[in-house]
Amino acid sequence: MKNKLIFLFLILYVSCFAKTVIEKTSEGVILHTAQGTMKIRVIRDNIVQVIKSPTDQLPWRKSLSEVDNLKPVGKYSLKESANEFMMKTSKIIIKIDKADGGIKFYDSNSNLLLGERQNGKSFVKSDSPGDTAWIVEQKFSSPDDEAIFGLGQYQFDVMNWKNGHMRMKQQNTAIASPVIVSNKGYGLFWDNYSYTEFNPEIEKIRLRSIDDNNLAAEFIPKTSGTYTFILDRPGSSPIEMTLDGKKVFSLVAGVGYSPSIIKADLQAGKSYSFNIKNLAKRINPIISSQFLIPVGGKSGEHGLKGEYSQT
Repeated sequence: MKNKLIFLFLILYVSCFAKTVIEKTSEGVILHTAQGTMKIRVIRDNIVQVIKSPTDQLPWRKSLSEVDNLKPVGKYSLKESANEFMMKTSKIIIKIDKADGGIKFYDSNSNLLLGERQNGKSFVKSDSPGDTAWIVEQKFSSPDDEAIFGLGQYQFDVMNWKNGHMRMKQQNTAIASPVIVSNKGYGLFWDNYSYTEFNPEIEKIRLRSIDDNNLAAEFIPKTSGTYTFILDRPGSSPIEMTLDGKKVFSLVAGVGYSPSIIKADLQAGKSYSFNIKNLAKRINPIISSQFLIPVGGKSGEHGLKGEYSQT
């Protein structure tokens, strides 16, 4: 792990502009793009806050995570080329694509630390009583050799969340903390108080009921790699999961936080049979189990999830 961490504070909130326009402020810059408005504050030479809005207005609510009377003291320079803006401090370089507002972060030696995927952000409007809310998503590129740590305190046998899926919400014995730290030398704080998924699901397979205690599914992966199963269960009931008749997970006794995480190496084009057995109670399948692209697929989009519930 490098001795410096680049903490990126992201607030994705809640028009169009003819072209990208940049304003320089005492704290950083404000960009008006075809996708909305973005503010970049240089808090320290190695700490940057990014605030995004899909409209021409920045959010007016103060972040509950920001300390009172925060005074950014980072020093930066700003340069412009035909395709991008470049902000530079003594420790990091920030490049902003003029076409879509995408950001890439580099260390002082121009080594890439973190970069947004092309068109990697989305805002979906969701009206709520007396207010307007947004469902937001942000995607980053992740190299194959990256290790990602953090996300909170959970009873999972997982340290490296690369290629993993997590639904972050506060529960008994589970503490959600939307912070990740990478072995590439940066840290990221997702400044969002709402329910958040890390590596959200992108495809689905369907479970079927065999009897009152067994569910099953078949799956043919499109790519080879290590798949991650996210298995929900009713309370702390004993549960078992087999893959082609081989036991890959078993929880017989004790309190175990649901869901459970199971990993398995799968080969592209091969048909696999899964069985999920409740060892104590009658169960009733919920709609589906779900999977994500595994290692070997797109960088940063990976994993597999399965669900059921008791009657």
